[in-house]
Amino acid sequence: MKGEDFALSRVPAEARRPMWEVFLIRFGAVVTLSQFIVGAELGYGMTLKETLIATLLGAVLLEIISFLCGVAGAWEGLSTSLLTRWSGFGRLGSSLIGLIIGISCIGWFGVQNSVFAEGVNQALGGIINVKILMFLTGILVTLLVVYGYKMLSYTASIAVPGFIIAIGIATYKLLSKYDINTLMNSMPPGPHLSLGTAITVVAGGFMVGAVITPDLSRYNRNGKDVFWMTILSIFAGELSVTFLAVLMSHIRVQML
Repeated sequence: MKGEDFALSRVPAEARRPMWEVFLIRFGAVVTLSQFIVGAELGYGMTLKETLIATLLGAVLLEIISFLCGVAGAWEGLSTSLLTRWSGFGRLGSSLIGLIIGISCIGWFGVQNSVFAEGVNQALGGIINVKILMFLTGILVTLLVVYGYKMLSYTASIAVPGFIIAIGIATYKLLSKYDINTLMNSMPPGPHLSLGTAITVVAGGFMVGAVITPDLSRYNRNGKDVFWMTILSIFAGELSVTFLAVLMSHIRVQML
């Protein structure tokens, strides 16, 4: 059937996709603007070294959950909802789990869509009411995900390289204007944040994403692909975005 996304069935072997393709979608889910906010929050209360340690430990927790859940999705070829139904939770139990995940994703979507609309509003010079833009961008993103994996793959193949280029340009401009050694050794501008709290912030920021890894890993061909897909997206995404966000937070304080 045209547009078949195997929402209610196993993904057959012939429909499985290469690791790098699934990785692009997953990487795009990790390197979001909300992750910049998390990194800036950590940088406000920790040094760069402390932030990177907390991010690394938080990423380890995310990788463990992502890999274990992801392998189940790849082996069975089923989404998170179907896995929970057939692994002992039943129809009612899986529905409750789906409700909890849905509520969490509503909040995540709201934050992401708000940042998206605010960015478009600033790019257009404020000529359109931001609430109208929030409605339009929300509809746009919803339409993309309605078509499932295939549309997400198309979008990620464009958005992820663009995001990486933007990160590279921003990093280059930062390092060309400010001394990297000074920024790396600068003290946090705000109240000190404990390591345990920072790890919780990092892990909690993407924990729902880790739990629903089967929604993507069901398209992986084997456990090895799941391992590389999850570890590359989480560690590369978390560390790169956090590093840049911390530098920006320290630079912002120096400018003030």
